[in-house]
This record gives sequence, C-alpha cells and structure tokens, in this order.
Amino acid sequence: MDSKILLGLIMRNIAFLIDPIDTLLPHHDSSIGMMAASLQLGCKVYFFEAQDLFLKNQQAYAHLTPLLSADLSKPIWYQQGLTSSCALAEMDVIIVRKDPPFNIDYVFMTYLLDRAEHQGVYVTNPPQALRNFNEKLVIFNFPELMPLSVVSANKEDLRKFWLAHGEIIIKPLDGMGGANVFHLKAGDVNFSVVCEVLTQHGKRPVIAQKYLPEVLTQGDRRIILFYGEPVTKVLVRTPKAGEIRANLAAGGSYAFDDLSKRDLDICAQLKPFIQKENLSLVGLDIIGGCITEINITSPTTLYELGRAVDKNLFHEYINKVLTYALNSVH
Repeated sequence: MDSKILLGLIMRNIAFLIDPIDTLLPHHDSSIGMMAASLQLGCKVYFFEAQDLFLKNQQAYAHLTPLLSADLSKPIWYQQGLTSSCALAEMDVIIVRKDPPFNIDYVFMTYLLDRAEHQGVYVTNPPQALRNFNEKLVIFNFPELMPLSVVSANKEDLRKFWLAHGEIIIKPLDGMGGANVFHLKAGDVNFSVVCEVLTQHGKRPVIAQKYLPEVLTQGDRRIILFYGEPVTKVLVRTPKAGEIRANLAAGGSYAFDDLSKRDLDICAQLKPFIQKENLSLVGLDIIGGCITEINITSPTTLYELGRAVDKNLFHEYINKVLTYALNSVH
C-alpha cells in the first residue's frame, strides 16, 4: 500500500472548520482542495462552522457533516442532512480554515478549540497562534523585514505619518482580500473621512504603511510555507488598471516566479518563529522586499501554485499535517 495512503489510514478522522460550504468554490478554494485530498488519502473527512462548536461536561463538541466524495464534479459530494453532534476528541486532526474578520466571535472560537486541543486533538493552525498573532500586527516582530508602519486609532497620529511619507496605504487590522484598503497620496482631501470610517471615529486602531510603488512594477509576491518550508514557486499578483490592490479577490492578475534571494532570506528568518509556533500553513505577502502581512488564518493560492510546480500541493500539505499530528501523539 502507498505510504501516503497508509498515513491517512493511521490518522483517519480529520475535521475542517470552514466558512459556509456553499460559499466555497470547488477547484478554486483551498479549503475544498484540502478536504478532497484528505479523502483521497484514506481519511474520514468532516466539516463544520464556528457556530457548530459547543462545550458539554468540559468536553468540546461540534455538529459535523461528513464529506461523501472527493469527486467535486458530482452533484452530491456532501449532504447537510447527515450532520450529527460529535465529541471532537474523536477527531485526530482539526484544520482551521475560518476566514477573517478576526472579531470577538473568532476569539471565542479559539477558546473552544483550546478545549479540543487539551483533549489531545491536533489543531492547526493552533488556536493560541490564531489568537496571538494578528496577520497585520505580527510583522512588528520582524521590524527589519517590514515597511515603515504605524498602528493607531488617533487621526493625528495617522496624519503625522501620512505627512511624513506623502503616500500611504491604510487598512483595518481584521480584514482580508483587499477589503477597505485605501491608498492616500499627498494632499488627498479624503484623508479625514477615510480615518473616521476605518477607525470608527477614533475607537478602533488601523494600520498605515508607507506606500511601496513596487507593487505596480514587481507585484505582490505570495509565498506559501508548509511548517516553515516554502513552496518552490511564488505567485506574483499585479493590480488591474486603475487599482492599487493586487489581491485576486480585488481583480488582480497573477503570474509565477522562482523564489528570489530576498524571498529565501525572508523565509529563513521567519522559519524559527513558524516552527516554534507549529504553524503548518503560512502565506507571506511581500512587496518591494518587505513583508506586508503574515497570513495564518486561511492562506489560499494552493491551486494556482500547484499548477506552477506540477504537483498536488493539497496532498503534500495534508501528508505533512498527518505526519506532524502522528509525531505529536508519540
């Protein structure tokens, strides 16, 4: 028997915490690719949403739905009516794929996942890391690798930063996919209203970063790492005409590139942190040689990068998770 299939049979119960499954696209969303790969590798696969989690008698439970088929072209590859409550201790692995916003409900979700982890379930990315390392703020742990930035809810703090650098990007700390990202140039009359809207009139901090014009010429480089080891190709996202956001969700186009010397140096510097925190999947966003975000909630682009490297990255990722999970038991 193939060793990869055997590994799946040893660690056979995997549950995926995802967004509503009818909002995810087969052959596009990485979460679906991971679920299908797990089934192909011999695992029993289930999925659930954050609101399906509950505690009973100090134990973590969830309302789980089984994945019925890895053939996503079939009209029925899951059936909501088969949902049943299950103690999460019966799962060998839980893979968290819940998208931001990172709000209080997300924090509550991580507390409940803590209980599953306490019961011996291998949860990845770990709930403590999801809670502790905001994707916009974690870059401050690596000041030599990040662009000049400021975080504040105070409009005057943000104004001083804007005036000092002339051209900035300002965005919320809990967003994704390019949502609510603003590009402010020197003298922009919209500065005050942008600050008021994003900070909710001084009540919520935002991040402002010095604008990196390389995004238009060199693109926004997305690097995927499995337990600190980068995939050998980079997805280079470029904004469409009239845009500054390179996110695919915002209409950006993409091409592929080899890892540059700078990319490899950044990955090497981040590797000890990634491995210490046991992060199975990380997505780095790099513009002009600077890290703008370290994505750990639900990084994507595995379908695209898999085509570039001519391999099934979902199989590779799930096998790595199963190996780490198996080793964590012994």
